This record gives sequence, structure tokens and C-alpha cells, in this order.
Amino acid sequence: MAVRDPLLRKLAYHVLAFEREKAMAELRLKLKEEWENWYRSPENRRLSYRVWVEQQALKGDKAAISQLRGWAYQAKRDERTAYLSDTVIECAVSDDIAPVELKGYTHHIHRDGAIVYKKEGITQMIDRGETIEMARPFENEGDNMVAGLHLAEQKSGEKRVFSGPREYVEKACSLVRDFNEMGQTALRLTDPIQQKRVCEMRSQDKPAPIVFDSPNLTP
Repeated sequence: MAVRDPLLRKLAYHVLAFEREKAMAELRLKLKEEWENWYRSPENRRLSYRVWVEQQALKGDKAAISQLRGWAYQAKRDERTAYLSDTVIECAVSDDIAPVELKGYTHHIHRDGAIVYKKEGITQMIDRGETIEMARPFENEGDNMVAGLHLAEQKSGEKRVFSGPREYVEKACSLVRDFNEMGQTALRLTDPIQQKRVCEMRSQDKPAPIVFDSPNLTP
């Protein structure tokens, strides 16, 4: 049931964020325990904990990716993956997911835990956990925005808000409606105004329907 009172809703979000942080802390403790068990073998002692975590993250381990991000927040700003764009999907705190196989995109996990998605060698999106940044959102009928929606769909859904220029937010809301019509489950935004905008859009006000590649994920 939806929480109508804004104060209660805000409190609920804080509780969810706390629970998620607690769960991620438990994952990191488990990761540390796995490392210690692994390190007991003499042949494994050549790797440091950090290098081992980096290797686990490259394999898509969610806890390892979260640990890399934790280290990155403590490091200097200029050591972090460069800012890409102000057209963003905001997600929940520590909303980490493993890399997603998107058709036409390659991905690479940086040392700070940022997952960089490229097409033809050019960076198109960066998933930092709390945000998904999208470059060139209007090119190729909004391919990067559609791909960004696929990433957001994999996350917890505790927070899902478009942030950026008004033109981008409007276009993104229109894509959500098309995205939901093509999918089996409805992707909902957590910003009431944006969600209302999605619901109010009529078919005659929309651009020509966008054909998603059922879905944009590779098999």
C-alpha cells in the first residue's frame, strides 16, 4: 500500500536506505571472510586483499563492486571515474547491481566500482550505484535512455527519478510509457510528478512508438 503522508514516506525511505546499508555491510563482512579463507592457502598469498577484491568485482560480484565504491568515496576526487553527463537516473543509496549485458554495448568495471558502458569504444553510460549517467540521450531515438531504463529496472526500485534538463525529463517520461507497454512488468518512477506525467501522456501526444529489441538485453 502506498504511503500518502510525505513525512512517513520520507521516514520509510530512510529505513529502507539503512536496511540496504546494513545488508551491504554484511555482504562486505562475508567478502572479508571469504578472502581470509582463500588466503589461508599458501599459493594464494601473492595477492593482496585489494587486488583480490578487484578480481572478484571484475567477475561481477556485487559485494566486491560495493567495496570498490566504498574505497573510492574515501579516495581523492580526481582518482574517481570522470563525470559523464547531467542527464541522470537517480537510484537508491548503494543501489549496486552486477554489470548488465546490453545488446550493442560493452562494459568495463573501473577500480572505483563505476561500471562504464561503451558503444564502438565511446562511453555512453556510467552506473555508479546511486546514479546512472547517460551521454547523448537524444541520439538514435534515445538508445542510451532506453538502455538506462533497462539498468534502472534491475535495481531495487526504492528510488527511480529522472534528473537533468526539462527536455530530457519529458523525453525520458515518454519512453517509460513505451517501455512499459513492451515489457511484462511496469517500471514505476518514485517522483510523484514524473509518474503522473507518465500516466497522463496520451498516445496522440507521443512520438512514433519505439521498437525495443525484446528486450534490449542480450540472451
